[in-house]
Amino acid sequence: MAKLIASLVFSRLGCCNAIIAGLPRSTVTPLQRVQNAAASVIACLGPRDHVTPTLKDRHWLPVEQRIVFKLRLLMHQVHTGRAPSYLHNCVTASADITSRLHLRSTSSRRYERQRTRLKSGERSLFLCRTTSFKQSAIITA
Repeated sequence: MAKLIASLVFSRLGCCNAIIAGLPRSTVTPLQRVQNAAASVIACLGPRDHVTPTLKDRHWLPVEQRIVFKLRLLMHQVHTGRAPSYLHNCVTASADITSRLHLRSTSSRRYERQRTRLKSGERSLFLCRTTSFKQSAIITA
């Protein structure tokens, strides 16, 4: 029963990481409540019991941290060449841009997004602008 609940919850929480990444906390909070409810059902917790120890025991990241982890993992796969070609084609390494060869960013692991002219392109996976990406020095928007 525990595996069924975990698989159902995490399949839904992980399906739209790029869309959820830049949204305000008020939008992510209901998703965190769903994860907390799943943890309390699995651990048979009462309504006044704390869920955080259960989340830690099961090695479940909070929703916001899980989103950041998944997106950073995708960028790591792009960087190491293990990502599918359609993901690899969405970004370009700063070191590969000829007009930027004299900049310090060429020695870092930074990526530049490809420019789009469509509004739908602004919400795609590698164009979401979150502070976590800028702090990780993996992608720059």
